[in-house]
Amino acid sequence: MSKLGQLSLLFSGLTLAAFGITRFFIREWYPFYWVLAGLIIFFLVAAVFVDRTFYRDFFSMKTTKNGMNMGVMILLVFVLLLAINFIGSRNVKTFDFSQAQRNSLSEQSLKIIKSLDQELKVRFFYHQKQEGTEETRKAFREMIRKYQDHTDKINLEFIEVNERPDLAEAYGVKQGKGIVFLEYKGKKQSIEKVDEQDITQALVRVMSDKTKKIYFTEGHSEYSLSDAQNPKGLGRLKTILESKNYEVKTVALAQTGKVPDDADVLALIGPMQGFLEHEIKALTDYVNRGGNLIIALEQKNNSGLDKWVASYGLQTENNYLISVANSPLPKGITFAYQYSATSEVTKMFEKNQISLFLLPQAIKKTATPPATITYDELVKVGPAVALESLSATKASAEGTFTSVFYAKGKMASDAKNDFQMILYGDADIFNNELIDANMNKDLVANSFSQMAKDENQISISPKELTKTELDPSQTRQALFYFGIIIPLPLIMLISSIVIWFRRRHA
Repeated sequence: MSKLGQLSLLFSGLTLAAFGITRFFIREWYPFYWVLAGLIIFFLVAAVFVDRTFYRDFFSMKTTKNGMNMGVMILLVFVLLLAINFIGSRNVKTFDFSQAQRNSLSEQSLKIIKSLDQELKVRFFYHQKQEGTEETRKAFREMIRKYQDHTDKINLEFIEVNERPDLAEAYGVKQGKGIVFLEYKGKKQSIEKVDEQDITQALVRVMSDKTKKIYFTEGHSEYSLSDAQNPKGLGRLKTILESKNYEVKTVALAQTGKVPDDADVLALIGPMQGFLEHEIKALTDYVNRGGNLIIALEQKNNSGLDKWVASYGLQTENNYLISVANSPLPKGITFAYQYSATSEVTKMFEKNQISLFLLPQAIKKTATPPATITYDELVKVGPAVALESLSATKASAEGTFTSVFYAKGKMASDAKNDFQMILYGDADIFNNELIDANMNKDLVANSFSQMAKDENQISISPKELTKTELDPSQTRQALFYFGIIIPLPLIMLISSIVIWFRRRHA
């Protein structure tokens, strides 16, 4: 090999090293990189051209050919491994062995991503020099991968704001603090957290064709929708509904005389004062045009709604249900763990998941319910006792009682659409104090989703992390120590000594 050829190879190698080092420390791409790449190729081609005779003779040697055959075999194995890895990356199958299925998506998330019919673009904007960026990117990539395991329509893209200032400007990103945008059918939705709840809620919003409206009645001493501090307020409920892309409003039927035409759901939560005649008529008209209602009634209220709901085949018992099982729960808290297996609201609940009520009342069907209406007992309380009053010393009944009822059908002969109604025997499950307890939030949120006819919104919230404790008995501990911990090292030691002794005297 000539000196000129050696120098050309040396310069090509040095230029390649300079390119690699510079690219490692300066992450962004600059135009002068093309100059380095051109020099690498130029010196390499020059070295081959100058010593072309040497290389021709070298590759025609028998030893070279044999070596190349071995090289080709190694290359084929390498290509095969690459192909296996490529196919495996495109057909990922994961298994979740955690007790709470922490590494799996909730039913709601699975429903939504399976309904994608076009590409969903997920763009993660970041700033390379910002502290914690790499950890955030890794966590987000792992979370999105759970979604990508179930569909090929999710395209994830990481965008450094300095490398793509045009995209950053188009999305209104200035600082790049790990801001994520979902884009679907021309609609954009931003999120700033990497947990499943926020991603799925953003998916619902970006995929939704319209924002459905939920109206809460006021003027009858109902629980306040704007009160986020009082335990009896509904501020937390409002936040939950708005996070699910619902528009939450109030309506005073005494003033309007009718339920708004754009009401997808009407909620009457804990009214204590009487509804006027024209208000009752407005409710009846809303039902006849296929309305959807959620009603929660406390005992001994003066709203007059107990009589009105009885006309639809549901009767409130005006009693107080108290759990008879020993429980550390505060006084008056009654739990339920029996759910309808057929309703979309509760069919995904498990028997070991409980809902908490505060002295609910029982609900049952009237003696002669309308034949045009179908019913479903959504939630049952029990074992419990029923008291006629809180001062009663003797129970009027004992056993299992229904505290949440569902009704659907037509009352008016000229009605075009079925109405839906969910009647709760307790209004406290909706308030700030109890809505986040156990399964309450899922039960309430699913009720509104069922009424709004949003099947994608119905499911259980992502499960929290749980721990599994290992508490073996003394017998099992003894077996573990004397059966594994002590014998195994002794066996290895004795085997080593025997082998050493036999080899030494072989």
